[in-house]
Amino acid sequence: MEIQEILSEVAFQLSFLAFAVVKFLYTPGVMLAAGYPTWQVIAVTAAGGTLGAVLIFKAGRAIFAWYDKLFPSKKKKRVFTKGKRRIIFFKKKFGLIGLAFIVPLISIPLSAAIASKYYKNTLNVVIVYGITLTMWSVVITLFSGRLLNFVTSLFPA
Repeated sequence: MEIQEILSEVAFQLSFLAFAVVKFLYTPGVMLAAGYPTWQVIAVTAAGGTLGAVLIFKAGRAIFAWYDKLFPSKKKKRVFTKGKRRIIFFKKKFGLIGLAFIVPLISIPLSAAIASKYYKNTLNVVIVYGITLTMWSVVITLFSGRLLNFVTSLFPA
């Protein structure tokens, strides 16, 4: 292999890694359609999703701390909106594991930002997100492979 081919492949892998952060649900199907093997798709999506969740969690913690410093609370009576009530209800009922399990439905950035607001133990968040995103990566990749095979059988070349 030439150095140019290697660099091109590395660039593709990094772009799929970044794509997994933003569109975790679609990345396995796109990678499988591009011809990558299943094990590589699982590895890239799990790594990209976990890396993105950790980075957004850390950034969310920094942003919330900066916001609290910029606008300190004035000890007013708290106003509970409908959205805040839903988040608190979900947190009490399902916890961090529940939040991590719905990642494909609400996206990694939103889920990690919510986790950074309501969960302070970074190690627990990283472990839970790593495990659930790896599990989801396997499930979505295997489903995408079956779906891709079905669609290609409908349109033979």
